[in-house]
Amino acid sequence: MQLFLISFLILFLELACIRFLPAYVRLLGYFANTVLLASFLGMSVGCLTARRKSTFLHAAPLLIFLMVSLTAIVWGLSNYKRADVSISPELSKALIYFGADQTASTPVHLPLEAVLSVAFLLVALIFVGLGQIMGREFDRYPPITAYMINITGSLVGVAAFTGTSSLSLTPVWWFGVSFLLMCWWLRGVRWRSTANLILLMLSIMTIYLLDHVTQSPSGDAGTHWSPYYKIRYALSSKDGEQMSIAVNEIGHQCANDVSGKPTVYSVPYAMLLQSGFHPDRTLVIGAGSGNDVAAALRHGAKSVDAVEIDPFIMQLGKLYHPNQPYQDTRVHLTNDDGRSFVRNTHQQYDLIVYGLVDSLTLMSTYSSVRLETYLFTLQAFRDIKAHLDEDGVFVIYNYFRESWLALRIANMLEEVYGEEPLVFTFPPVKEVSLTKKTPTKMFSIFVVGKIGALRQRYQKGQVFLLKSGTSGSTTSVGAFVSHLPGEIPEGVKAISPVALAAPESTVLPADDWPFLYLRERGLPSYLLRGMALVILISLLVLFTFGKGELKGRFNPHFFFLGAAFMLLETKSVTSLALLFGSTWRVNAVVFFSILVMILLANLYVLKRPSERFALLYTLLIAALLANYALPAQSFLGLAGIARLILSPVVIFLPILLAALVFANSFRVSQQPSADIGWNIAGVMIGGLCENLSLLMGCQNLLLVAAAFYLLSALTRKPGFRHELGPAGLEVPA
Repeated sequence: MQLFLISFLILFLELACIRFLPAYVRLLGYFANTVLLASFLGMSVGCLTARRKSTFLHAAPLLIFLMVSLTAIVWGLSNYKRADVSISPELSKALIYFGADQTASTPVHLPLEAVLSVAFLLVALIFVGLGQIMGREFDRYPPITAYMINITGSLVGVAAFTGTSSLSLTPVWWFGVSFLLMCWWLRGVRWRSTANLILLMLSIMTIYLLDHVTQSPSGDAGTHWSPYYKIRYALSSKDGEQMSIAVNEIGHQCANDVSGKPTVYSVPYAMLLQSGFHPDRTLVIGAGSGNDVAAALRHGAKSVDAVEIDPFIMQLGKLYHPNQPYQDTRVHLTNDDGRSFVRNTHQQYDLIVYGLVDSLTLMSTYSSVRLETYLFTLQAFRDIKAHLDEDGVFVIYNYFRESWLALRIANMLEEVYGEEPLVFTFPPVKEVSLTKKTPTKMFSIFVVGKIGALRQRYQKGQVFLLKSGTSGSTTSVGAFVSHLPGEIPEGVKAISPVALAAPESTVLPADDWPFLYLRERGLPSYLLRGMALVILISLLVLFTFGKGELKGRFNPHFFFLGAAFMLLETKSVTSLALLFGSTWRVNAVVFFSILVMILLANLYVLKRPSERFALLYTLLIAALLANYALPAQSFLGLAGIARLILSPVVIFLPILLAALVFANSFRVSQQPSADIGWNIAGVMIGGLCENLSLLMGCQNLLLVAAAFYLLSALTRKPGFRHELGPAGLEVPA
């Protein structure tokens, strides 16, 4: 029971930290995988030092209090504009982070690398003591039995935390459950136990206050924990005339009244209607709180399919949007991933709109892929084209910040549609070029599809008025400066497209390389610095705790198994997200399924152990090569049932075989705590190697995993067969 509970606690607390820190430290949501790697480091060091008499767990309450307190301090400084986490302005030339521009007004800037290093170190140290407890429990049982109990505890932990997400429970619940379980192992000297209890209570009180304090002088209407973020929303008036939403402390969207003056949401409809095109059937992807849907209804749409991935943002739109678009009978609202919806619908549309699709978070903590990036690939744009009517139009708009990003999207649309899209910007510019500085808050609109009538009018020197009236032969433009889309000032009477000075060559995102916001294929310098810091801190923690105890105990076989399995798991998560959607439910099912397969593999090995490692490795490498030859994209064309059955079989087969290899190796381990520790250390290295996907694409991670598995095969040492003696202890046969 103790091994089960410590396994549950480690998994549950790990997920709690991963959700808590990014919710209050701005921009950390883009680096949540750093928190995951930190927990792996702590578990690894704990297992490797499990034989030490002293227990580091008694330091965990103080470390947790420090983590929570520093988080509260950073949140307070950021909230009251005294200081904030910042990213170097030069970084935007290589990689874009939405929300980074919101930190510019603070007088003090906290370097992101420093904040990440402190968070990484604290989380790692918190998990060292827990890892020690787990390592000691591993040494008490036959290895394979211990591992099965460990996986079962992790399974229940995943299920329990998934339950907290579905119920939108707050961090007080997450950490409350964790602290209650932790108290079981914090018993001992009375004064120390009392001090630890006080520290845990102070941590809970701080978390409670963080979750309930108002964000601004005007006050918030409420805070809610969706499966993706912490969401704060504020109403500008008591009757809910307008609403603003912030996620993970980053301003995200506003619910605007689109029934009055023209807004940027009206621009595509103003052009299409004045050219004689009536988009009766409209699909809005990234519907958010409802602005895009309200604009479609205002301009005469007879049917609107609205897709939004976050259920609570969708609910806020239902309750508080001033135009109440989601209450309209013409609107069909779906809570789903946009790519998944498009792939599974049989409907054809006159107009498809990407409405400010920017998630501000990662699809999974195991991957560098952001939640929305599978919407911005060549294959995704082809899916959109396939669901447009013969005369259909595709529209994308957002604050794309940088010229290179706007040009990349234009190039992608030209690649798919065979013609350059029309592009409009606010504030108006004559040309979008890599050689000219683009305003960071420039709002760009892309229009492509059957737009011959639009092109013809612009070629004749005509323009499209934003208000009712006829087109003229001159263009009158005015300034447009606003953080979020709002009313267009009176001075803007008409619009005209900008010229695109596209580069000679640029990498275009695809399903295998879905990194829209990374300018060039490769590893940015900041990422290399971050990886170096992680490795440096890891070595420091490892040698500080290990001292001379680790000498001669390194097991490269289990280390390489861990690195390979992490890459395999990461690739499986991204593949299944592509096939079935990037929603939190899909991720939860994938992780749960992986743990179930590991458990089944252990049960099989317990009944039918095998020494035929050559055969197992041959089958494993063959399965990896089959996965490489049949990428996830190859299953997208299959019918729903066929895709549901065949793709998981192909994707999960290497995981099952890898679990069999590990279980048969671990079954004869002579130092279970150390071997599982080195395995987890390898997992952390595999997590760092996941960044190679930025350079070589996601599919090639399978080749890296295969290389690690080959190294594990070459470094495997023959072990002892273990049996239980009369006292229930394990002895070599």
